Amino acid sequence: VTRTPDGFNITTNRDQFNQQFTTDIQIEVPSAATATINDSYGSVSASGIRGPLAIKSSYGQAELTDIRGDVNLALSYSDVTALRIEGDVTITGAKRARVSSVTGSLDLAASNGSVELRQVSGPSQVDAPFCRITAQGLAGEAALKTEHGSVDAEQTADLFISAPFSDVRARNVGGDLHVTSSNGKIQVNNITGELD
Repeated sequence: VTRTPDGFNITTNRDQFNQQFTTDIQIEVPSAATATINDSYGSVSASGIRGPLAIKSSYGQAELTDIRGDVNLALSYSDVTALRIEGDVTITGAKRARVSSVTGSLDLAASNGSVELRQVSGPSQVDAPFCRITAQGLAGEAALKTEHGSVDAEQTADLFISAPFSDVRARNVGGDLHVTSSNGKIQVNNITGELD
């Protein structure tokens, strides 16, 4: 543990050993703390944070619940579950992402996996090639992009879908729907705005 001008830095010395072993670190901080976490080949779990949270993780899993603040996740081949976030969420490098109950905006980049979105209040932008995207309850304008995957969206506001070589299904869109696709099946139902 090292004190820095911004707080504390907690590290392990596992890189000094030429053998495999695991390291488990559990840290309790005041709920109003600003947290920055860097991790490789492991899982990160954070809950009850009342400030901004930044996580950098490779080859692992991140689980976030009940965060009151903006969340920034820089992932590499990692899965993420983010539930009940009161703030904006930015996620890059996810493989599988499950995001639910976000009061702010969502900007998510994933590949070669799946994306599941539920109840996002602000604008949503998803770029997820080779992914199956499912979305429900997107209250703000949403742009969903994949290729060689699929999109299944329902109960959204204005919705923009770009999905070449993908099947697309959109239902109960409370605004305009714009779909760009090729070599896939498109199904739409109950669109209140313009269909393009």
